[in-house]
Amino acid sequence: MVILSGSDIRKNPIQYKTAVALGSFDALHIGHIKIINKAAAYAKVNNLKSVVYMFKRSPKVVTGIDKSFINTVEKRIEILNNLDIDYVVVEEFTEEYRRISCRKFVNDYIGKFLNADYICAGFNYRFGYMGAGDSKTLTEMCREIGVNTYINECISFENVVSSSYIKTLIGNGDMENCTKYLGREFSLKGIVIHGNEIGKTIGFPTANIEIPKNQIFPRFGVYITRAIIDNESYPAITNIGTKPTVDESSVNIETNILGFSREIYGKEIEVRFIKRLRDIVKFDGLNALKEQLDKDKSEAVEYFRTNS
Repeated sequence: MVILSGSDIRKNPIQYKTAVALGSFDALHIGHIKIINKAAAYAKVNNLKSVVYMFKRSPKVVTGIDKSFINTVEKRIEILNNLDIDYVVVEEFTEEYRRISCRKFVNDYIGKFLNADYICAGFNYRFGYMGAGDSKTLTEMCREIGVNTYINECISFENVVSSSYIKTLIGNGDMENCTKYLGREFSLKGIVIHGNEIGKTIGFPTANIEIPKNQIFPRFGVYITRAIIDNESYPAITNIGTKPTVDESSVNIETNILGFSREIYGKEIEVRFIKRLRDIVKFDGLNALKEQLDKDKSEAVEYFRTNS
């Protein structure tokens, strides 16, 4: 998979005919993956190159309409690398880019820079200055330059599958439904840093990571999680929030990896969220905290025993 920037394709348009999946693709949820797989399948059958054209940062985040993102661009590229994609083009949503008209986007970007023969997008896709173009406009304008289109229909369960609804699930700590809509477990990734090591003193050493700026994270609480270190998966319990028992008000993400004793400071860890156990509670001292953590651990062990 070749990764290009928007600047790259403006300087050197893709030379092969392509099938392109268009979208912000912040969540890369099941609807997004369907669009991308459609482009990849069409490319393979018709001897084209498959392309995912996405933004480095969502236009809504750049313009301040939205305050958070679901996946870093690095995480999205990691997910896409496991799909059958030839090129990923990562575009910067600049003020100059924001002012591109619908016609210019179709003629220059789709027709010239991406060299598209086939375009895939979602039913709610918007493009052009002030989001003037929709999926119908896209289809009509692409037809004028000889490009076929596929518009993915709305996918829904109890609610429509969308990045905004998935953010609501994450914010509520509803990780089980989040997994259903996302198509995989929501995760946070970071470098293990030193904490105050209080957990170690009561037999629950934790790996602490910093939250990337503007990264959405689950509602404060204790969760059953998976910890991924060096491509190995370990059962874990993760605390997100403050530490009222020891009067610490800063927000922390701390993961106790079950049955794990290696020193991992400075290593990258990915924490995948499975199920919310409880709220953050102020306990009457460290002994009471340890007693509750033992209960949390037992519940996590039972979960992994029955869901292995």
